[in-house]
Amino acid sequence: MKTVPFNTTFQVSDKDIETFYSSNGIKKLPSDYIAFLKDFNGGYPSVDGNNICHRFVLHYVTRHGESSNEAIERFYSLYNETDELSQLDGFKTKYPAFAEKKLLPIADTIFGSTVCLYYGKKLFGQIFFWPYPEDGLEQYAVKVADSFT
Repeated sequence: MKTVPFNTTFQVSDKDIETFYSSNGIKKLPSDYIAFLKDFNGGYPSVDGNNICHRFVLHYVTRHGESSNEAIERFYSLYNETDELSQLDGFKTKYPAFAEKKLLPIADTIFGSTVCLYYGKKLFGQIFFWPYPEDGLEQYAVKVADSFT
C-alpha cells in the first residue's frame, strides 16, 4: 500500500504506542505500521482536500474464486477525538470477532468491508481483507499482503 499525507491533529508518540499495547493486550505491531501511525495517525486519503481513495485499492479473490477489488475509504487512527468509530483504541470491545482471531482492524472500504493486520505470532504483520457480511454466510478473511508496506 502507498501512503500520502493525511489531515491529522494528533501526533502519535512512543508513549502512545506503549499505552495502546498495554490497554489492548497487544505485545507488538510491525514497525512499518507503527511508522505509518506516527507519520499519519490514520485518516481519509486526500491531497489538497480531494478524495483519492481510488489509489488505495485492494485486489483479492473471493471464497468463490472470483477476482474482486475494493477501495479503502479511511485508515483508522490510534486516537481520534472527532470520530470514535475510527479509533484503534478499544477495538476488542468494538470488534470482538476480529480480536478473537488476532486481527487488528486498520481500515475500512467504501463498501463497508474491513482491512485487518494480524498481530499474533503465526502470521505476524500480514494484511487480511474481511468482506462485508453476506446474508446467511459465515464471515471469513482473505490474505491480501505479507506486510503493511
